[in-house]
Amino acid sequence: MRSCVHLAYVLTLAAGTLCAAADPTVSGKPDSLATLGASAAADSSASPPEYRVVVYYFHRTMRCSSCLSLEAMTAKGLVRFSAEREQGTLAWRPLNLDEPENEHFVDDFDLSFNTVVIAREERGVQTSWKSLGERPWDLLEDEDELIAFVGREVESYLQAD
Repeated sequence: MRSCVHLAYVLTLAAGTLCAAADPTVSGKPDSLATLGASAAADSSASPPEYRVVVYYFHRTMRCSSCLSLEAMTAKGLVRFSAEREQGTLAWRPLNLDEPENEHFVDDFDLSFNTVVIAREERGVQTSWKSLGERPWDLLEDEDELIAFVGREVESYLQAD
């Protein structure tokens, strides 16, 4: 099974897209993982946080079950940060790179395959970022370890000063 995940990774690198089946309903569901980063209440009178960590999952339109699983497990890795999400210091952003408004991210983050990127913004300016690279794909068959890995990486960006 692990070799299947690695084959999928190689195909992603070679083709820029992983599979021939997409689930267009995933991001459209009201209870979808895409809503994980949204604040419980958007109060325009509240001052913006001094810093914010954004966790991106970059994908293409055509996605397979492995791509969808990686997105879901990454989102699960953020569940323990509910206070940070409500405060606005953590945001979850799964983004389709095939949409014209997202194409710039390929150059911004030097992307060559579906991946997770963690970025830190201070006073609205991006100050650092890190691609999690191949590691999430390597952990795809070990959900607990993947969730823990994402949590550790996010924690380090939240605590950075």
